[in-house]
Amino acid sequence: MSNSIECTTDRTVWTHAFNELEEAGLFHDPRWAEVWRHAYGDETQCLIARSGDRCLAMLPLVRRKNRPFSHHWISIPYFDAAGIAGDRSLGSALLSEARAICKRRGDSAVTIRSHEPIDGHWVEASHKEHVVMALPDSEQALHKGFK
Repeated sequence: MSNSIECTTDRTVWTHAFNELEEAGLFHDPRWAEVWRHAYGDETQCLIARSGDRCLAMLPLVRRKNRPFSHHWISIPYFDAAGIAGDRSLGSALLSEARAICKRRGDSAVTIRSHEPIDGHWVEASHKEHVVMALPDSEQALHKGFK
């Protein structure tokens, strides 16, 4: 059976994909898309790669206005862990579909926030900072570590 990519705004479909993928993290949850939609009025959707009824991978997207007359798509703004969840080998197909949506809508770009390259390709944004640190045993130790 061949793979297909579905673009959905249906939260039930999105939630099913989220629950089906062990690799899906906190920011793949469709409730984050609801937060963006309600707080900022942004359009949200999810690309889901399937084989039959089985979900193989997913990519949540938010359409943000970035200039007075331009929009771009981003995998959950302000967080760097909402890239592709699931079968990473489908990354190029999901990214191609995201780019096609961007082009059809006349938008300027697609940004995938991820710790890992998509199919070995990496487009680096050097103006972003990525901080990873171990969490200490107490809140006091955490605050002390920031000084």
